[in-house]
This record gives sequence, C-alpha cells and structure tokens, in this order.
Amino acid sequence: MKNKTNRIGEKLPNKKSSNPFLKFDLAMKMSFLLIIVALFSMKANDVAAQRTKISLNLDNVTITQLIDKIESTSDYRFVYKIEDVELKRVVSINVKKERIE
Repeated sequence: MKNKTNRIGEKLPNKKSSNPFLKFDLAMKMSFLLIIVALFSMKANDVAAQRTKISLNLDNVTITQLIDKIESTSDYRFVYKIEDVELKRVVSINVKKERIE
C-alpha cells in the first residue's frame, strides 16, 4: 500500500489506523436509535377479552358466587389469594352489557 504525503513530503497518517472504537461507537448509537424507534412504533391493541361485555343481575350473592357467575358467562378467570379477598361478603350487582374493568 502506497503511503500518501502532503505537498511538503511529510507522510500523512493512515486513516485506517484511526480510533477503532469510533466504528463500534457508531454501531452502538445506531442500535440504540433502532431500538428507540421500534419501541415508539409499538402500540397496544385491545384483545377480544377486553371488549367482552357482560350482563348480570344478582342480588345478595357472595363474592364467590359472583366470581363463579362471571367465569361461567365469560372467558375471564380470576386468580387471587383466599386470605386477600372477603369471599363471604354479600353484594348485589345489576349491569347490562358492561365491560369488565
């Protein structure tokens, strides 16, 4: 490979011997930019279960009975710790075509 010189005859530094971390740094910046663009372009959509509407007319039922009724009339499943929920509590509910939220 021929060494380049300036007008005076001094050797110019080889450009390939410049800092090798610059290419790595550029690759990291481009990767980070690509990840940020991908994250901002994602959008959460509703799933069918979130659009499900339910109608219930229950008077003086326990929370256990209410949960059983919701599970039997929809695709929802409830997961809970027994000690965290008052399952014996009596409630009444009257809803028509409402989303569960």
